[in-house]
Amino acid sequence: MERRRHIADCERDAYLARVEAMEPADLAEIDDEGIVGVYNLCVQLVHAAMQGRPDGYWTGDKAEALRDHVLTEIERRGIPISDYPFIRAWGAFLHSMQYYIDDEVRRARADGAPQRAIYRSAVSGIWHTIDEVSDPNTVRALGAWLIARGIDPDEVR
Repeated sequence: MERRRHIADCERDAYLARVEAMEPADLAEIDDEGIVGVYNLCVQLVHAAMQGRPDGYWTGDKAEALRDHVLTEIERRGIPISDYPFIRAWGAFLHSMQYYIDDEVRRARADGAPQRAIYRSAVSGIWHTIDEVSDPNTVRALGAWLIARGIDPDEVR
């Protein structure tokens, strides 16, 4: 398991390094889901560095620079990165892999889930929302994650 994680980290780092080297015009070759995935990886790396856990080469400054590089392309395309922000926050809170979080957001879009959804029950198929979370510490942690990304949790409807 540890070896697999190491290989995945190396593949991720190689991919991010290729994106980092791209000129802004070359970012057009990455599809919308891919560019948002790179952005979300950068957000996770910035967050880790802010908590004193920089990830090798991807220090806070490096990750922020790449995030900003990619964000310019996202804004140019008009891609909504705040789509289903609580699912993204919940995934980060649980340390889920980015591909899993992206899949959950795609499923939420397809199902027409509420924007305040955090996860879909595998048993019932019902989307549960942040409003159903009873632990105030969890609610605060998810809200703080969103605020750190410039999203007001109270504005998500």
